[in-house]
Amino acid sequence: MYFNEDLTCFFFGEGETQEEAIQEFLDEHEDLKEHSLYEKVQEELRCVEFEFHIEVQSYLQYYAQLFSIEGLAKITCISKARLKSYVDGSTLLRPSTAKQIGEGLLKFAEDLKGLELNTTTHI
Repeated sequence: MYFNEDLTCFFFGEGETQEEAIQEFLDEHEDLKEHSLYEKVQEELRCVEFEFHIEVQSYLQYYAQLFSIEGLAKITCISKARLKSYVDGSTLLRPSTAKQIGEGLLKFAEDLKGLELNTTTHI
């Protein structure tokens, strides 16, 4: 989470899903904006806009619960050993590697979008 350095306060949101975390974040923002004891904070928060992004390492950790490391290695073209170190957090991603992983995941998502499943059963 990144904030403009000019803000005099901070807040965050947590949740089991991205949607829950974002909603808690927005709820915290609203609460602080309306109920802060400091007028400067209230004024700052009335003008603030948010963009939400999730870093590639968080996506990897999420997908590692759904797919095998071997499968993720094929999707991202990154070795299993390197992926494991990114998933467990023992190695930080370089921007170029994060880009490669992100592109692999996006391509995989596009491939899934293009699927047409035949749900008709033949007896």
